[in-house]
Amino acid sequence: MYGYPGLVMIDGRGDALRTRTRREAATPRKVLLKPGSAASSRLHWTVVETGRETSCPASARLVIIPPDETAHLEIPFTATVCDDGRLDVTPLTR
Repeated sequence: MYGYPGLVMIDGRGDALRTRTRREAATPRKVLLKPGSAASSRLHWTVVETGRETSCPASARLVIIPPDETAHLEIPFTATVCDDGRLDVTPLTR
């Protein structure tokens, strides 16, 4: 794999929440995975309302899509993400 994951937050009803993935300035490196191994990425977000926000939606799950793939992984992700659903993300690493 090479690059950044795609992300989609899901609420408790199973509906997609607005998710803006912002790539942090870092140089991606090729990640070669053997069966059973894993890759990771660091996420960062704010819980402080910005602009005209008066509240921020709460997520229940997170869909993670590897670079250049259509298959995905869905994990529990209980977070309140402000700034219009902005998640800052680093490139995948091993």
